[in-house]
Amino acid sequence: MSILASQWHRCRTILTQVPVRSIRIQPRPGGKTNGFHPRKVIQEMSVSPEKNQVLKPFLFTVGVCTTSYIGATLWQYEDLRSSGKLIFQANRESLAEWIGRQKRGRFREEVHQWWNSVPANEKVFYPILFLNAVVFLAWKVKRWHIPMTEWFCANPVGRAVCWPLFLSTFSHYSLLHLGLNMYCLRSFTYPAVHSLGQEQFLGLYISGGVVASFMSHLHKVATNQKVLSLGASGAILSIFAFMCCQMPNSKLELVFLPGFSFTAQTALMGAIGLDVAGLLFRWKLFDHAAHLGGSLFGFFWYKYGDDIWSRRGPIIRWWHDLRENFNNR
Repeated sequence: MSILASQWHRCRTILTQVPVRSIRIQPRPGGKTNGFHPRKVIQEMSVSPEKNQVLKPFLFTVGVCTTSYIGATLWQYEDLRSSGKLIFQANRESLAEWIGRQKRGRFREEVHQWWNSVPANEKVFYPILFLNAVVFLAWKVKRWHIPMTEWFCANPVGRAVCWPLFLSTFSHYSLLHLGLNMYCLRSFTYPAVHSLGQEQFLGLYISGGVVASFMSHLHKVATNQKVLSLGASGAILSIFAFMCCQMPNSKLELVFLPGFSFTAQTALMGAIGLDVAGLLFRWKLFDHAAHLGGSLFGFFWYKYGDDIWSRRGPIIRWWHDLRENFNNR
C-alpha cells in the first residue's frame, strides 16, 4: 500500500483538469466552429419532448453495467486459465497438453512476449487512449459531423438516445479536452489497476461512464435542456472517486501550483461540492450532473464493490461448464 500511495503521490493531478465533460460545443450566435454548427444539427435531430423516454436509457444503463460486470468476470477467468492458474480436474486435459496446443509462430510469439512485458496499467490505458483518439479524428471529417453528433454526443431529444450514453464517453471534440482527460486518466490508472486489476478497472470505467451519462440525461430531462454532452470525465471521475475513498490520506498536487498539496479526501469533497454548486446555480460550463454521477458511482463501488465482485462465482461456473461442453463436442 505504501508503494501504491507513493506512486499516486508523484502523480500531479488537477481537480479542474480531471474530468472535463463539455456540454456546450455549439458556437456563439453568428460564430463558427470550423464551419460546423452543432446547434443546427441539434435542431435537425430534435424530436418533440413527449417522445423522450427515461425508461429505455435506464434499462440501457443497467444493461451496460451488467454486461461490464459479466465481461470483466469472464475476462479474468480466461486470463487465469491461460496463465495456468486454474486447477483442472483430473478427467480433463492436463495443463501441459493445453499449453502445447497454444504454440505460436515466431512472430506471434514475439508479439505475445512483448505484450506480456507491458505493465498491466498500460495494457488498459493505451487501448482507451487509442479509441478516444480515433473518435477525435473522426470529428475532423466534415462529412461525418451529423452522424458523429447524433451517435457520439449524449442528447435527450436526439433520434438516438441510448447508445450515445456509452459512445459519448469516448468522444472529445477539442484536442485540449482530449489531452486533459487522458492525462488525468493516465495519472490514476497505475494505482487503480494495482488495486482493482485490469478487469475490474475496465468494468468500473465503462459502468461509471454510462452511469454519469444517464445522470446527465436525467438532469437535462428534468430541466428541459437540449444540449450536447461528450467526454470521458464521468468515467474518469468514477476511478478518481474510488481511489480517493480507498486512499483518503494520499497527497495530490496541482500541476500549475507545484508544492501545493492536499489530501485525496479533500479533493473528492471539493469536486463533489463544486458539482453540487454547479447544479444548484445552474452553471453551464461543465456537465456537473455527469461529473456528480461518476463520482457517486465510484463511491458506490468502493462501498459495495467487494461484495458484488465476490458474488461472481455462478457466472464463472456457468461459463466454465459451457466452455467445457463446447470443447468436448
